[in-house]
Amino acid sequence: LSQDLRAVSYATADYSGTATRTITPALTSTSSIGGQLYRKRTDVSQVTATQFPAPGLKTAAAAAVRTGTQDFVENTTLGMFAQQQLGCRDGVFVTGAVRVDNNTAFGNDVDLVTYPKVQASWVVSDERFWRFGNYVDQMRLRGAYGLSGQQPDAFAALQTYAPSTGPGDPPIVTPQFPGNPSLTTEARQELELGFEASLFKRVAVDFTYFDRHIKDAILSRATPPSGGFPNAQFVNIGRVSNHGLELGINAQAIAKRDFAWDVGANIATTTDHMDDMGGLPFITVSLPFHRNENGFPIGGLYSKVVRSATYDPATKRAIN
Repeated sequence: LSQDLRAVSYATADYSGTATRTITPALTSTSSIGGQLYRKRTDVSQVTATQFPAPGLKTAAAAAVRTGTQDFVENTTLGMFAQQQLGCRDGVFVTGAVRVDNNTAFGNDVDLVTYPKVQASWVVSDERFWRFGNYVDQMRLRGAYGLSGQQPDAFAALQTYAPSTGPGDPPIVTPQFPGNPSLTTEARQELELGFEASLFKRVAVDFTYFDRHIKDAILSRATPPSGGFPNAQFVNIGRVSNHGLELGINAQAIAKRDFAWDVGANIATTTDHMDDMGGLPFITVSLPFHRNENGFPIGGLYSKVVRSATYDPATKRAIN
């Protein structure tokens, strides 16, 4: 009998406040501040029972040999942000913001990480010089640049030891993971450019081009045996790039008082690339032929190709 009881609990607390002010008849200001606390805890209890002395016994308490374990993992993120937006004539909007995060998975040498952003949009079809209103009745241009992050796993930064038994069976601990006090979040910076348009009051077009770069990507690096820890160390040494486009079109084919029919289509492309592996040759993702390798796409699938071989016509097999 094997039983695994797992309970996952979440706790969140959010606050945000916004103040809007009309500076001039054409200029408005919107200021926002806020914070977020996010905590996830996973509790695990396991029991294994073997060697039941009689048929029909089904509980762990009835087994001759019983083993069990209990553990929990908790991760907490605390973040604060401030944002300022300026709007001009309800057609041009410029926004700047910054967010500061702390996470329990960061190394001891890392206190806070900062994520700034800036974005702007312009409803160009509202301007007096717009001359395409007969077939492009609305056009909004937009662009944004900002940073975000992905925190490490719960114990990636910690130096850990595993329980064991020594000579004579006393309880001892043995080295497990070396930890990394400088381990921090993966920093992701992204640029987005695009537009939203309405054609002939029936067709809506949404286009976005994005260019994303990840630096300080968290990779697993082997440690020297002289360090005394048998397992790898998590370090911020990777760089990844990714770019592509997204296009969505929605058309109102039929619009009557009691019947409407919309037709939509979406297409997206993406191209990713491992720019730097921090000196590592490659990292296996799952199966041996599925891995991350410098200069190639993320999570590529690899296969060996036979360029030459000596063929035995009798057995119909390659000799070498």
